[in-house]
Amino acid sequence: MTVKTALRDADAPADPPEEPVDRDAPGAEPVDRDFVTALARGLDVLRCFSRSQAALGAGEVAQMSGLPKSTVTRLIHTLSTLDYLKYSRDNGKYRLGPSMLALNAAPNEQGDARDIARPLMRTLAAETGAQVALAIRDQLSILYLETFRGQSLVTLNLGIGSRIPLATTAGGRACLAGMPASERAGLLERIRNLDEHAWLTIEPGIEAALAEYAATGCCSAMGSWVGQINGIAAPLALGSAAPRMVVSVAGVADLYPAEKMLSEIRPLLLDLVRTVEAQAGRGA
Repeated sequence: MTVKTALRDADAPADPPEEPVDRDAPGAEPVDRDFVTALARGLDVLRCFSRSQAALGAGEVAQMSGLPKSTVTRLIHTLSTLDYLKYSRDNGKYRLGPSMLALNAAPNEQGDARDIARPLMRTLAAETGAQVALAIRDQLSILYLETFRGQSLVTLNLGIGSRIPLATTAGGRACLAGMPASERAGLLERIRNLDEHAWLTIEPGIEAALAEYAATGCCSAMGSWVGQINGIAAPLALGSAAPRMVVSVAGVADLYPAEKMLSEIRPLLLDLVRTVEAQAGRGA
């Protein structure tokens, strides 16, 4: 069942018509013409989600917000399309999505995974000297949630909140590889439509990354984003309800040639990912 199908409710009553208000009548409240009611209602929907109410259906949101169910249905559809909400096929409910993380919203259940990953990433960065990052997809970019740098004199200057491309980086390719084929197809179509000429170069790299992931569990990007930067990444399997996160390791190509990334770094990265999945209780 798709999000669009799940949101369709043929029996939902139409919104009750608003009673006309004479704005010029004596005692009428002044009208704030800069106030966007549709935006306020969307924020009311997001405000329903919290640590104690992390997963909600459209009916629950309508009850909590006081908005008509058909209005809530349309708002949820829009918020899901923009990745502010994420639909779970497991229970038919919604959770905060990756775009909310970009706004530094209240964390949901993935906070546990971040807490588990943080010391492991710090250790891996210290052992390898490379930059180790935990990231999530935000539209057609990868957003850094955590990052640790090693002691290498030459390293990447990317911190928390940095964004890198989805299509040409190791982290982005790992994110694409770890999602269902139908979701990936929609994103690839969006990437192609941005620049069909560039797509001729991008597509082979993504196809190679998907094959690499199927064979090894990781995706690499050797100079495909920035010429002197090599990277490797793997997705975290944290359950269908959680936003998909990836762990990446990257460094300057002179210090981290492809052979080193694949033979030395990749096993360490996979060990870290499996440990996080196991401790988070959502490993495959």
